[in-house]
Amino acid sequence: VRINPESSNSRFLLANSLRDANRLDEAITATEEALIRFPDDENLLYFLGSFYAEKNNYLDSLKVLERLVKINPKVSAYQVMLSEAYLLFERLEDAADTATK
Repeated sequence: VRINPESSNSRFLLANSLRDANRLDEAITATEEALIRFPDDENLLYFLGSFYAEKNNYLDSLKVLERLVKINPKVSAYQVMLSEAYLLFERLEDAADTATK
């Protein structure tokens, strides 16, 4: 697959193709590398978090969700996902704080 290195969307499509081919570790690596170039790309971050969760790496998924909320706190879906992630770690106060923002 050829990608345009200047396009975050191309890099996302590559990572998603790798995931669809059951090459999840490579999808994670491709997304992490893309985020070096596009550190605030919400689409890349969202899918990196979901890739981590798919690997049962919930701690890294939580960190990505925290980053997403910091970048764009107005997206209620990010707030809800972060609140649910805090509940997984029994961080009840953080979950309540996030849910009320």
